[in-house]
Amino acid sequence: MEYHVHILLRGFIDRKVKVHSYAADGTGIERGVQKLFTALASDYKIVTIKHPWNGQPNITLKISLFGDDRYPLVMIQDSKHGGKTYRNNAFSGARLLILGNYVVMYSQFRAITFEDGPLYNCDVEKLDRQDDAAATRLGSADVLEWLAMHYPRLLGTIIYLFIFYELIDTYQNHCMKHVERAQLALRALFFMEMWEDFLEKANYPKAKHFISHEACDITRFLIYGLLQLIIVYRDDLDGIYPLLPWLLSTEVCEHVFGLCRQIIKDFTILDFYYMISKLFIRLHEHALFSKFSDGKERASGYFHTYTDNRDVDLVALSIYPSNDNLDDAAKIAYEAENLWTLLGAPPSGHGKSTRLENAAGGRLVMRWDLYICETTGKESPF
Repeated sequence: MEYHVHILLRGFIDRKVKVHSYAADGTGIERGVQKLFTALASDYKIVTIKHPWNGQPNITLKISLFGDDRYPLVMIQDSKHGGKTYRNNAFSGARLLILGNYVVMYSQFRAITFEDGPLYNCDVEKLDRQDDAAATRLGSADVLEWLAMHYPRLLGTIIYLFIFYELIDTYQNHCMKHVERAQLALRALFFMEMWEDFLEKANYPKAKHFISHEACDITRFLIYGLLQLIIVYRDDLDGIYPLLPWLLSTEVCEHVFGLCRQIIKDFTILDFYYMISKLFIRLHEHALFSKFSDGKERASGYFHTYTDNRDVDLVALSIYPSNDNLDDAAKIAYEAENLWTLLGAPPSGHGKSTRLENAAGGRLVMRWDLYICETTGKESPF
């Protein structure tokens, strides 16, 4: 770990290369390395976001600072790997996800495929658990709309997909405002807090009825990493550089490694040096001529989209929320309380669920209710 800090990071800093994020792909070893790396920080920058519910501790963002010049570095997870983790957790026969009066299980997703839904057979049978396109399809608006129209009683499944794939969208969306990204990330955080509280009060073992420990850890990296990145780009980069979170991932490394294996299946470091010129040509070709994903690829495994620049709004991506804006976003994000009321399990200590008032004094309407009404033209069945 000292090699990471004193050689690699220090080398980048000395050469004026601004490295502000360290992404991993979700494995336990790599997350462990990230935590050890964070422990070696010389100092920390603390930013707090007020928790909307009185009595709950504020949300603390602890940004690692390295060296005498207090260089910030944020630990994050690859968002596409996160999407595949949520898919695998929902498909696992080792656990039954319980959300209030509802459950999430594999047979529900199989029904989508075999009842003319928007999923393919290979998405649910003999599936590739590392298929990027399949994980993207599972959390798509088409799947949510289909479930809402054909199986509105599967409310737990709908909300599970809605919450966690909106979190993935905070990284993959090309035009979303950063304050909205923060709001969606905070909503996922509050939803997780309420889910754990529900399982504890209902005496359900988390090992069987909650997402896996690995998925929970990845989720917290995604949430806190995004919030910390917004702070770092706003304060330490003077807010003049756009934050493009979909580029902050392990995707480029995986692509380069895959191209290397196409040239020499089992290559050495010397082989890598010799193939650099070929890699440059292949990557240049990918950037110029790569076909953009349409979400219909089947059993495609890794699908690299980091060169997709459609709908990029650099102006919106260069505007950062203030600390007050983040506090307001947390209040809106606390609509997770309403989701749990729909699931039949109002958060402990709240009794009958109450909706938060917005700044204008009106009522907050949940985005999911709006989504159902707009896409189906019918009153929300929930």
